[in-house]
Amino acid sequence: MDGLLAVDKPRGWTSHDVVDRVRDRLKLEKVGHTGTLDPLATGVLLLCFGRFTRLSSLLTNQDKGYLARIRLGVTTDTLDAEGRVTARSDHVPEEAGEIQRAIPGFIGESKQTPPMFSARKISGKRLYRWAREKKEVHRPSRQVRIHSIQVARFDPPFLDLDVSCSKGTYIRVLAEDIGRALGCGGHIAALRRTWVGKIGLDQCVGMDKVGEKGWEDHLIDPNRALDHLPVLRLASEAARRFSHGNPISGLGATVPSNPQSPIRVV
Repeated sequence: MDGLLAVDKPRGWTSHDVVDRVRDRLKLEKVGHTGTLDPLATGVLLLCFGRFTRLSSLLTNQDKGYLARIRLGVTTDTLDAEGRVTARSDHVPEEAGEIQRAIPGFIGESKQTPPMFSARKISGKRLYRWAREKKEVHRPSRQVRIHSIQVARFDPPFLDLDVSCSKGTYIRVLAEDIGRALGCGGHIAALRRTWVGKIGLDQCVGMDKVGEKGWEDHLIDPNRALDHLPVLRLASEAARRFSHGNPISGLGATVPSNPQSPIRVV
C-alpha cells in the first residue's frame, strides 16, 4: 500500500510507537513519520506508507502549528513536565500585560540549541541517551523561525500560546526562553500539534480507528499534502513521456529557470 495518513498521536506514545503500531495493524513493511513528537505531546503526526515514504523529507520541511501550555515559575531538566525540577520561583507575572510585552521579542528568526533530552543525534547517539548517562555534549545551534505567537489564555501560573513556526523549532526551548525573559522560568506542561503544512487536526484519525472498517477514507491526497510546492500540469501524452524519463524541457512545458524548491508535476 502507498499512501499518506495523519493520526492524532496520543500522549505518552513516542512517534516510533505510532509507526510500529500502524505497521503491525496494517501489515505494512514500509511506514515512516514526517516529524518527531515528544511522548508528552499530542496531535498531528503525518505518516507515509510504501513508495510515499520518498516524500517524507518534503513533508518534514513544512511549517507547523502548536498549542502550548507553559507552567511558569518552575524549571525542569527536560524543559517539560516529565523532567526533574531544577528551580522554582514565586515571581510569576500576575497581569497579561507583562506577557504581551515579552512575546514580540520571540517572533522572527533566531538560533536554538537542541535540548539534551531530545531525539537529535550527536556522534551517532540520540541526545536523550547522552543525557541519561549524565553526559552533556556540544549541540550545534540551528536557525529557526517563529512566524507568530498568540496568547490564547493566561491563568497564572499557566500560559497558553498558539504558535506558528518553522520546522525544527523546539517549543520546549521557546517555553524556557519565555520563562527566563519573564524572570520566573518555565516549562512545557502540555503540547498539541495542531497542523503540519495544509494538514490539520480535522484530517486526523485516532489510533483506535486505524485498521478498522473505513479507515482508508482518511488517506490524504498527496497533492494536498504537497500544496506548498509549485505545480506543473502536463497533458496525458506529455505526462506519459515524462514518466518514462523524458525531460520536461522537451515536452513543451514551461519551468522556472531557477526553481527554489522541488516542483510538483501532475
